[in-house]
Amino acid sequence: RSWTPPEAGAHGGDQPIGVFENLHWERYSREYRRSFVDDLLQVADATRGRRFIVHPHPAGMWFRKHGPQELPGNVVLANQAGEGMRILAGSDCIITTPSTIALDAAQIGRPVAIAQYDLADTSTYDPLQMLRSAEDWMRFIADASNPTVKQAQESFFRRVCRHGDAT
Repeated sequence: RSWTPPEAGAHGGDQPIGVFENLHWERYSREYRRSFVDDLLQVADATRGRRFIVHPHPAGMWFRKHGPQELPGNVVLANQAGEGMRILAGSDCIITTPSTIALDAAQIGRPVAIAQYDLADTSTYDPLQMLRSAEDWMRFIADASNPTVKQAQESFFRRVCRHGDAT
């Protein structure tokens, strides 16, 4: 790797919170999508001093097509496909729908949590924190630098990655 991302929390919480979504997938219910968007907006409203960058999945662009037309001033929508790694590296913590983004975040040392809501099986992401409500989002954001979050992230990464070449 030719670059090293800044440490999470290196700017005392003034880095943005990266929010990644792949809500275009059929596996998500209408209720899941509603909860995800509502909780994002509720948390953004409650933490106006924090900035949120929403990165829609480039294949589906669900949030851009179906999300709220007006966003609070502290929520911005990523403009281009390919911004994902820059957002991951520059964010204080990451909230994502179940996705390989969780692995990417863990790999570069970003605290990461999974929006679970009504999904029955998210065991692939154990022991990462699961979010089921705006209160869960708030707790994760406030406590993202807690050593137990880092331990869970490292445990997840060790469990899902294999050392050596892929060939």
